[in-house]
Amino acid sequence: MVESDPTDIAKLMTITDHPLWVKVHQSLVSILGADSAGCGLILRWLIAQIASPITEDESRTQAKRLLRTLI
Repeated sequence: MVESDPTDIAKLMTITDHPLWVKVHQSLVSILGADSAGCGLILRWLIAQIASPITEDESRTQAKRLLRTLI
């Protein structure tokens, strides 16, 4: 999809004040207890997986490090 639909990917990867993004942010706060800056970092890390995916092991390692650092 990154190669065939770059415009759609760009729209999906852009954090806005759309109610869905607000809900995602609120959910991260609720689930992880992260502050606004932490939620921003987590969201951007997750979004990066769309454009430049990594292996499952890399994802697990990075996610653990990110959470340990932020929370």
